[in-house]
Amino acid sequence: MKITDKIKRCSLFLLTMSSASAVLGAELVLTNGDIIHGELEAESETTITWMSELFGVITVQRDNVQQIVIDQVAEAAPQPAPEAEAAGLSEPSSLSGSSQLSYNRKRGNTDSEEAYAEIDAQWQLGLYRHDLAIEAESEKTDGLTIEERYKADYQLNYMFDDRWFTYGKAGYEKDLFGANEEQQHVGLGIGYRKDFSNQLKIDAQTGISYLVVRKQDGKTEKGPAGRWALRLDWPFGSGFSLFHDHEILWSLRDINDSLLDSSTGMKIPLLGGVYSELRYDYDFINRVEGGEKRADHEFRVLLGYDW
Repeated sequence: MKITDKIKRCSLFLLTMSSASAVLGAELVLTNGDIIHGELEAESETTITWMSELFGVITVQRDNVQQIVIDQVAEAAPQPAPEAEAAGLSEPSSLSGSSQLSYNRKRGNTDSEEAYAEIDAQWQLGLYRHDLAIEAESEKTDGLTIEERYKADYQLNYMFDDRWFTYGKAGYEKDLFGANEEQQHVGLGIGYRKDFSNQLKIDAQTGISYLVVRKQDGKTEKGPAGRWALRLDWPFGSGFSLFHDHEILWSLRDINDSLLDSSTGMKIPLLGGVYSELRYDYDFINRVEGGEKRADHEFRVLLGYDW
């Protein structure tokens, strides 16, 4: 009986210890907060080759990798207090972003200066991802302001898995010299993200927005609008990458009433998180009044920093 009791106690102890631990799969944690499960295949000074459960074998630049968690047996993490879990604090947040600046000044028969600044920030907490973008632009010729524009966008994503998500979005833009002096929109929709084996990344979104536009003549137009947005990033060799980003809004009452905002270019690494960006920006408004321009395009050379 004594031996039997000892066996029972020993079995109970082992069962208790095993329930307090869990096998953690290997994780590749990226600087933008994404986590890719799988196994480490190979690594070099500049790249990580990873066998993903979803994407197969992929190659990632080391600059884009924050941490690698190799397969291990670890003690179960303590459960957060109910009030902390209710507040969404069950997982640590991940913050990343970039800032860009461009300044051009000319002296001669015509004196001009142009300044452009942009800040993009992303932070993820559990299944929720926040995206914030702020832009400001100003241009003067012979002391007179000929362009002044401000723009801010905020988007909240809820991630279903590594690829699919829903989003809610709000945006505001003021252009003192554009065809549309002021523009506001709020909306929601669904998105899809995928990393291909050739390192190409896509982020596609579609949804419905409510758009309010105030023209230069003071007229205000408002109503539902469709939205289609696409972001392509294609890294290649030593941190260089090509990108394309566009957003289209069109009135559901009149398909000919539409807005397009796009950027296409190349990102060139310089030192650490510092980089240069060569970019072509193109904006198009399908319906304008009087002699206003429909299209606005500009080549930019920017200096940026990833953080």
